[in-house]
Amino acid sequence: MTRQPRVPLYARLPEIYRVRDAEQTPPGQLQAYLRAAEHVLGAVHENIEALHHDLFIDSCEDWVIPYIADLLGTTHLKGDARTLRADVADTIPLRRRKGTLSAIERLAQNLTEWPARAVELRTNLGWTQHLNHQRPDRGGLPPCGQPDIGRSTPRIGGTVAV
Repeated sequence: MTRQPRVPLYARLPEIYRVRDAEQTPPGQLQAYLRAAEHVLGAVHENIEALHHDLFIDSCEDWVIPYIADLLGTTHLKGDARTLRADVADTIPLRRRKGTLSAIERLAQNLTEWPARAVELRTNLGWTQHLNHQRPDRGGLPPCGQPDIGRSTPRIGGTVAV
């Protein structure tokens, strides 16, 4: 983003006011007053700009990160500012998708820094069929053969470990 140079307040005045200011004794009183006011207004403008940057986790100062985390209701991890910033920034999309498999995978990967895969096992369980709602594609016996080491998801079938 390119910043345009600031035009002094005195230069923004219509020409008639600058001519009348030059005719006054001593000349330049209005120019001196506007220069002092411009200094104060510049400081206010920079403060507003800094506050605007502090509204967003990507551009905020490091001391603002715990306050944004508190507003989101997240417990932030220990670490440097970059880690805390990434943790708080990931909280927003994870809250939007909470409870979904992709959100659980991402959260597990963020916390452990290992590749993670979440699998919904409810569809893989062996169920006792109801006579009114039979599902011929489900049921049967759990696979009792050699386990497939390279497979991350279980085959169809299985029972709940109680």
